[in-house]
Amino acid sequence: MTKSLYDQYPDGMKFLAARDCSEIVEMSRHFTKQTEMGIALGFHDSGSGVGKWLRGESLPSKPSKQSARNWLDARIAMPAPLPIATSVMATPAPIEKPQGVVLMVVCAGDTAARAQKVLAMLGCEVVEV
Repeated sequence: MTKSLYDQYPDGMKFLAARDCSEIVEMSRHFTKQTEMGIALGFHDSGSGVGKWLRGESLPSKPSKQSARNWLDARIAMPAPLPIATSVMATPAPIEKPQGVVLMVVCAGDTAARAQKVLAMLGCEVVEV
């Protein structure tokens, strides 16, 4: 297994920890390559200052520390991935057929009121459209 940057640069980690760069130290535990850590911090070139920090040649800037803090906070807040479930064939529920029938009745003028009364006496629900 490949060692993390924290394990690869123990002297650099002591240097950074002594200078209040705990975010960078903690973040280095999650990466094995300087370039990947640089990209996670928002550097779009090959690792940028990450290698210098790890060797104890320079210190990270406040924005870099804040980026590391944001990355760590997002990682902590992210829920663990759910395990992949084995596929189970679900049986579909039987389709229920309606108990009633929908009828459309067209009535002319004054016969509509009588038709509604007759349908209501038969227990039908009447909806006017």
